[in-house]
Amino acid sequence: MSKSRGALRAIVGSLSEQLARGWACLAAARQIQSERPGLLPGRSQAFLDTTYDACVESAILAFARLVLSHKDSISVTYLLNCAQQSPSAFPVSEREAVARAVEQHRVLLNEMLPLVDQVKDYRDRTIAHLDKKVVNHRDAVHSYPPLELGEVERAFVALLDVLNAYRDALDLTELELAHLGSDLADELARAR
Repeated sequence: MSKSRGALRAIVGSLSEQLARGWACLAAARQIQSERPGLLPGRSQAFLDTTYDACVESAILAFARLVLSHKDSISVTYLLNCAQQSPSAFPVSEREAVARAVEQHRVLLNEMLPLVDQVKDYRDRTIAHLDKKVVNHRDAVHSYPPLELGEVERAFVALLDVLNAYRDALDLTELELAHLGSDLADELARAR
């Protein structure tokens, strides 16, 4: 599975795009949630509710794409495997540091396993498939399994650090999430 430097850069780039998309959706959901009472006063909140739900689902799907491994797709684990098996893609002086980073990042992903399992379950029961509970208990589908968005947010930040380590090793610019979603407050204010 040895990859060229260009192939590794493409993998990191795709994962970075997914992370940025997920972060932006999560930021949008948080902004809608915090400003919902003052938005669209006197009108139906259905638009905001639908938008919030779609943003949360998109953020969860982006996170799932980053952390769930599948033989036909890329993920952070796939990146770690490729980086480990492609030492020649890195300058000789950085190979040992990259090898240590891969091991540290595997430990980090291992620590995320409880959240990863929750996200997979949520994705499977709520987003990708309609759980049988929806027939008799509609609210149960959206409350099971309980998923703490703050924990997802912290995991996105941790994955940002992981991806930035390889972006740096591959001479790519650092990815920053702070600016993503920063214009949302202004845009929501205009919607009032």
